[in-house]
Amino acid sequence: HGDSVHRQIRLQAQLHTQPEVIAVTPTNVSLALQVTNPLDTTIAVDYTLRFTYAQVDSAGRLIPDSLGAASVAAAHDLSAWVHGLPAHLIFAPHETRTIPLTLMVPSPVPDGEYWAALVAVARKVTLRGASMSWPPEDILTTVPIAYQQGRVVSALELRGPQVTMVGDSLVHVCLPLQHTGTALTSGLL
Repeated sequence: HGDSVHRQIRLQAQLHTQPEVIAVTPTNVSLALQVTNPLDTTIAVDYTLRFTYAQVDSAGRLIPDSLGAASVAAAHDLSAWVHGLPAHLIFAPHETRTIPLTLMVPSPVPDGEYWAALVAVARKVTLRGASMSWPPEDILTTVPIAYQQGRVVSALELRGPQVTMVGDSLVHVCLPLQHTGTALTSGLL
Protein backbone atom coordinates (compact mmCIF):
# COMPACT_ATOMS: atom_id res chain seq x y z
CA HIS A 1 0.00 0.00 0.00
CA GLY A 2 2.88 2.38 0.82
CA ASP A 3 4.43 2.00 -2.66
CA SER A 4 1.14 2.88 -4.35
CA VAL A 5 0.81 6.02 -2.18
CA HIS A 6 4.36 7.11 -3.13
CA ARG A 7 3.63 6.38 -6.81
CA GLN A 8 0.44 8.47 -6.59
CA ILE A 9 2.37 11.35 -4.96
CA ARG A 10 5.01 11.23 -7.73
CA LEU A 11 2.34 11.28 -10.44
CA GLN A 12 0.62 14.27 -8.85
CA ALA A 13 3.94 16.04 -8.34
CA GLN A 14 5.04 16.15 -11.97
CA LEU A 15 5.74 19.61 -13.33
CA HIS A 16 3.22 20.44 -16.01
CA THR A 17 4.91 21.63 -19.20
CA GLN A 18 3.44 22.79 -22.48
CA PRO A 19 4.38 21.74 -25.04
CA GLU A 20 5.50 18.26 -23.96
CA VAL A 21 7.78 18.01 -27.02
CA ILE A 22 9.27 21.10 -28.66
CA ALA A 23 9.57 20.93 -32.46
CA VAL A 24 11.51 23.82 -33.95
CA THR A 25 11.69 24.65 -37.66
CA PRO A 26 14.09 26.86 -39.64
CA THR A 27 11.34 29.49 -39.90
CA ASN A 28 10.24 29.29 -36.25
CA VAL A 29 13.23 29.43 -33.90
CA SER A 30 11.52 31.35 -31.08
CA LEU A 31 9.53 29.26 -28.68
CA ALA A 32 7.88 29.47 -25.30
CA LEU A 33 7.73 26.80 -22.63
CA GLN A 34 4.89 27.08 -20.14
CA VAL A 35 5.65 25.49 -16.76
CA THR A 36 3.15 24.98 -13.94
CA ASN A 37 3.82 23.90 -10.36
CA PRO A 38 0.79 21.68 -9.54
CA LEU A 39 1.73 21.34 -5.87
CA ASP A 40 0.45 23.11 -2.76
CA THR A 41 4.05 23.91 -1.82
CA THR A 42 6.82 26.15 -3.18
CA ILE A 43 9.38 24.35 -5.33
CA ALA A 44 12.85 25.17 -6.63
CA VAL A 45 13.52 24.03 -10.20
CA ASP A 46 16.98 23.55 -11.72
CA TYR A 47 17.16 23.45 -15.52
CA THR A 48 19.80 21.90 -17.77
CA LEU A 49 20.08 20.98 -21.43
CA ARG A 50 21.66 17.76 -22.68
CA PHE A 51 21.72 15.61 -25.78
CA THR A 52 18.83 13.21 -26.10
CA TYR A 53 16.37 12.23 -28.77
CA ALA A 54 12.83 10.93 -28.67
CA GLN A 55 11.85 7.35 -29.32
CA VAL A 56 8.30 6.09 -29.74
CA ASP A 57 7.25 3.47 -27.19
CA SER A 58 4.82 0.60 -27.79
CA ALA A 59 1.86 2.84 -26.84
CA GLY A 60 2.86 5.48 -29.42
CA ARG A 61 4.13 7.99 -26.83
CA LEU A 62 7.36 9.94 -27.34
CA ILE A 63 9.93 9.10 -24.69
CA PRO A 64 13.43 10.58 -24.30
CA ASP A 65 16.41 8.31 -24.99
CA SER A 66 20.01 9.31 -24.39
CA LEU A 67 21.71 5.98 -25.14
CA GLY A 68 23.33 7.25 -28.35
CA ALA A 69 27.06 6.98 -28.84
CA ALA A 70 29.23 10.05 -28.19
CA SER A 71 29.89 10.48 -31.92
CA VAL A 72 26.13 10.50 -32.59
CA ALA A 73 25.60 13.03 -29.82
CA ALA A 74 28.31 15.36 -31.10
CA ALA A 75 26.91 15.35 -34.63
CA HIS A 76 23.24 15.79 -33.66
CA ASP A 77 23.30 17.74 -30.36
CA LEU A 78 21.43 21.07 -30.42
CA SER A 79 21.65 21.81 -26.68
CA ALA A 80 24.26 24.57 -27.24
CA TRP A 81 21.88 26.28 -29.69
CA VAL A 82 19.17 26.92 -27.04
CA HIS A 83 19.35 30.35 -25.39
CA GLY A 84 17.28 31.95 -22.65
CA LEU A 85 16.89 28.98 -20.31
CA PRO A 86 17.36 30.03 -16.68
CA ALA A 87 19.47 27.71 -14.54
CA HIS A 88 17.23 28.04 -11.47
CA LEU A 89 13.68 29.25 -10.75
CA ILE A 90 11.42 29.28 -7.69
CA PHE A 91 7.72 28.49 -8.26
CA ALA A 92 5.02 29.40 -5.74
CA PRO A 93 2.21 26.87 -5.24
CA HIS A 94 0.16 26.49 -8.46
CA GLU A 95 2.21 29.18 -10.20
CA THR A 96 2.48 29.13 -14.00
CA ARG A 97 5.32 30.81 -15.88
CA THR A 98 6.21 31.16 -19.52
CA ILE A 99 9.90 30.76 -20.32
CA PRO A 100 10.85 32.31 -23.70
CA LEU A 101 13.58 30.39 -25.52
CA THR A 102 15.43 31.03 -28.76
CA LEU A 103 17.17 28.48 -30.94
CA MET A 104 20.28 29.95 -32.60
CA VAL A 105 21.12 27.55 -35.40
CA PRO A 106 24.75 27.80 -36.57
CA SER A 107 25.29 28.50 -40.24
CA PRO A 108 25.79 26.43 -42.24
CA VAL A 109 24.33 23.33 -40.63
CA PRO A 110 24.19 20.06 -42.59
CA ASP A 111 20.82 18.53 -43.45
CA GLY A 112 19.64 16.21 -40.69
CA GLU A 113 17.88 15.85 -37.36
CA TYR A 114 19.14 17.60 -34.24
CA TRP A 115 17.98 16.81 -30.71
CA ALA A 116 18.31 17.87 -27.08
CA ALA A 117 16.28 17.68 -23.91
CA LEU A 118 15.38 20.31 -21.40
CA VAL A 119 15.69 18.60 -18.02
CA ALA A 120 13.96 20.10 -14.98
CA VAL A 121 14.68 18.82 -11.47
CA ALA A 122 12.21 20.14 -8.88
CA ARG A 123 12.64 20.05 -5.12
CA LYS A 124 10.42 21.24 -2.32
CA VAL A 125 11.63 24.46 -0.72
CA THR A 126 11.88 23.74 3.00
CA LEU A 127 11.86 26.13 5.93
CA ARG A 128 14.69 25.97 8.44
CA GLY A 129 14.26 23.13 10.83
CA ALA A 130 11.91 21.19 8.56
CA SER A 131 12.97 17.56 8.42
CA MET A 132 10.24 16.09 6.24
CA SER A 133 11.02 15.66 2.56
CA TRP A 134 7.92 15.82 0.36
CA PRO A 135 7.61 14.73 -2.38
CA PRO A 136 9.66 11.72 -1.27
CA GLU A 137 12.23 12.29 -4.07
CA ASP A 138 13.25 14.88 -6.62
CA ILE A 139 10.77 15.36 -9.44
CA LEU A 140 12.38 14.96 -12.86
CA THR A 141 10.66 16.31 -15.97
CA THR A 142 12.18 15.98 -19.45
CA VAL A 143 11.03 17.89 -22.54
CA PRO A 144 12.58 16.70 -25.84
CA ILE A 145 13.55 19.43 -28.35
CA ALA A 146 13.80 18.56 -32.05
CA TYR A 147 15.03 20.49 -35.09
CA GLN A 148 15.07 19.32 -38.70
CA GLN A 149 17.27 20.96 -41.32
CA GLY A 150 16.61 20.26 -44.98
CA ARG A 151 15.83 16.81 -46.31
CA VAL A 152 16.19 13.95 -43.83
CA VAL A 153 16.99 10.47 -45.12
CA SER A 154 17.25 7.32 -43.02
CA ALA A 155 19.92 5.02 -44.42
CA LEU A 156 22.28 2.35 -43.12
CA GLU A 157 24.67 0.33 -45.25
CA LEU A 158 25.82 -3.14 -44.22
CA ARG A 159 29.59 -3.54 -44.67
CA GLY A 160 31.43 -6.82 -45.12
CA PRO A 161 31.25 -9.22 -42.19
CA GLN A 162 34.35 -9.76 -40.08
CA VAL A 163 34.82 -13.24 -38.66
CA THR A 164 37.37 -13.97 -35.92
CA MET A 165 38.15 -17.30 -34.31
CA VAL A 166 38.22 -17.02 -30.50
CA GLY A 167 39.84 -19.99 -28.85
CA ASP A 168 39.38 -23.37 -30.53
CA SER A 169 35.59 -23.44 -30.89
CA LEU A 170 34.13 -19.93 -30.61
CA VAL A 171 33.56 -17.69 -33.61
CA HIS A 172 33.04 -13.94 -33.25
CA VAL A 173 31.07 -12.38 -36.14
CA CYS A 174 30.91 -8.61 -36.60
CA LEU A 175 28.51 -7.02 -39.10
CA PRO A 176 29.47 -3.32 -39.33
CA LEU A 177 26.71 -0.86 -40.21
CA GLN A 178 27.72 2.43 -41.85
CA HIS A 179 25.40 5.39 -41.29
CA THR A 180 24.91 6.96 -44.74
CA GLY A 181 21.73 9.02 -44.25
CA THR A 182 21.07 12.41 -42.67
CA ALA A 183 18.58 11.13 -40.06
CA LEU A 184 19.69 10.43 -36.53
CA THR A 185 20.31 6.68 -36.30
CA SER A 186 21.19 4.99 -33.05
CA GLY A 187 20.42 1.65 -31.51
CA LEU A 188 21.41 -1.96 -31.06
CA LEU A 189 20.83 -5.04 -33.17
